[in-house]
Amino acid sequence: MVQIIEGESSSSNRHCRTIIRGADRLSTLPQHILTEILSRLSTVEAARVSFGSRIWMTTWHLLPNLVFDYSQFPNVVNKAHSFVRFVDWTVAHHDESDVKIFELQLGPTTYCEASIKYQWVEFAIRHNVQKLVLHGRVCGTQNLANSIFSCRSLVKLELSVNELVFSWPETIQLPNLKKLKLKFLLLPQMISNQDLFSNFPALEKFSMFFCNIAFFDVLSISSSRLTKFTMSACPGMESCSIRLQTPSLAKFIYTSWDPRESVLQVPPCGFSLVVDGDDSCMCRGSPDELSRTVVKLTRELFGTSYITKGRWLIQMSQGGVVNRGSGGYVTDYDSVGDFGDLNDVTIKNFG
Repeated sequence: MVQIIEGESSSSNRHCRTIIRGADRLSTLPQHILTEILSRLSTVEAARVSFGSRIWMTTWHLLPNLVFDYSQFPNVVNKAHSFVRFVDWTVAHHDESDVKIFELQLGPTTYCEASIKYQWVEFAIRHNVQKLVLHGRVCGTQNLANSIFSCRSLVKLELSVNELVFSWPETIQLPNLKKLKLKFLLLPQMISNQDLFSNFPALEKFSMFFCNIAFFDVLSISSSRLTKFTMSACPGMESCSIRLQTPSLAKFIYTSWDPRESVLQVPPCGFSLVVDGDDSCMCRGSPDELSRTVVKLTRELFGTSYITKGRWLIQMSQGGVVNRGSGGYVTDYDSVGDFGDLNDVTIKNFG
């Protein structure tokens, strides 16, 4: 860490000395207040301050939030090597206290030469991490550690890992995971026939961005608590049908990013929403057909003569609204149905 400070500019070192002098005046405060103060700084600045006195070093060793952002790391000689050493040094000197947030922001990968080490991820899991964010490349492998899927403390998981094959073991123990975000991952053929996330009992929000699902004919998701599902610009999504068994769904966002298409093209099998055991399909592409199908979908799902939904929206490539409801009674159509917990349906195409 001293070498990192020595490699920085004189103005940066002057700023560092100013921080440390100010920190010395605060070192008599109670431990929990010192921890809160240090947590407000970036991880690198907190490390600098920790060299100011023994009490700050002790505070550094039990810091609950660790965010390693390569883009914010000092521009020193051999930056990637220094960054890796800094993360190694941090996890090696941390005490046995819990880590609530552990983030590795190693992107964009076009210029970041550092890679995510398994030891760093294992450290976070051993320290009962609640929020785990991995952005970059994983060193020497294309698979995740199985231990991630048995981290009972995990509440939020974000994976944005290039060239990573997203698969999981037969046994999954993520009883507290509420939010899952996936980017740039490959979903392999071996899990294409599985009902995804049925073993994630607490999952409330799930999003996929730029994930390759080319091996999937049908993407089937079952989750009793899922309230928001986002699927955006995933290779293979135009030929993949979606089946959602999600009775608590409140918002569904589908974004197709295909410059060859000017309107939304729904696959032949369409989207299947499963609510209380009833299936309905939405399977047409033109704006008029989509509007009619949404109405038909709600009729078949709920079969009542009124609607008490919040709102729904279908938006095409130029941003024009095809049809929109704003709550209360709908006068354009009769016998539309009641949406129940379904408050938002947003379908976009940026073709």
